[in-house]
Amino acid sequence: MDMNLPAGPVSDFYGYDRGTPIDRHYIEAFLGRHADRITGHVAEIKDDTYTRRFGAGRPHTTTVIDIDPGNPHATLIADLTQPAGLPAATFDCLICTQTLQFLPDLAAALTNVRRALRPGGTLLLTAPALSRISCGAPESDLWRLTPAGLRRLLSGWPGPVTITGPGNLATCLAFLTGYAAEELAPGHLDAPTDPRFPLLACAAAFLPTR
Repeated sequence: MDMNLPAGPVSDFYGYDRGTPIDRHYIEAFLGRHADRITGHVAEIKDDTYTRRFGAGRPHTTTVIDIDPGNPHATLIADLTQPAGLPAATFDCLICTQTLQFLPDLAAALTNVRRALRPGGTLLLTAPALSRISCGAPESDLWRLTPAGLRRLLSGWPGPVTITGPGNLATCLAFLTGYAAEELAPGHLDAPTDPRFPLLACAAAFLPTR
């Protein structure tokens, strides 16, 4: 049976060359819902794009964390999986988007992140539930996380945790094919989340104030 399936993706770089990657549409919507938490001393992985975008107008100090000493944006060179790799009780908010899939020890990373937050601090975290293998680091791309899997990883978190899994069949198929968010009909992009087809796993995890 001829199903007219594509022989390859229309974009081999997540859709960046066509517009906004579909996963980034959901990531930005998630961060926008929690933008009020992006204040104080904010840490972000790799660069400070989302801190500047969603923390605009709020007083904040920014730390950019990366394991790569060659990253010119990084102000703290650290391995998230190494004990004491991050300073303790330092950050009011830590933005960690699309990073967990590259870390060999997820539990250690989340323990270190929690330790690095101040009382009352917030972790804003996203991870792919569905994605092509990394374009730039295929050998380091280790994991995919369902919302249930992320909830299990954060089961020991000492404060409230909200887990969401945005996506639906149309957006999952379009993302894997390489289409950009601008190329989808609004009815597909903004359709209600279908729990059978999450594109991402997102967590907003809050620490008690004391």
